[in-house]
Amino acid sequence: MHLHAYVGNRAILARVAGAPSGTPIASPADLVRFVQSTRPETNSDGSVTCTYVVDEAGRLLVADRHSEHVACAGGAERRVRTAGELTFEV
Repeated sequence: MHLHAYVGNRAILARVAGAPSGTPIASPADLVRFVQSTRPETNSDGSVTCTYVVDEAGRLLVADRHSEHVACAGGAERRVRTAGELTFEV
């Protein structure tokens, strides 16, 4: 398994220092709770797009679409399996 380290801009890293990590999603109910608690903006078709990472342990973490992946992961010292954006319907 290949893990990816943060290699991005140091200004972004400084801006997200102390930001909360993403929300772990292990079930559809977790995803519903995430949407209910964060009230993200919806796309024109009613779907929701969020930032995500899959951490070293294989956990899916999601955050607001406009957040940085490094913040969702929990900081620059955290390596991830993958990162991107995820669109879903609730």
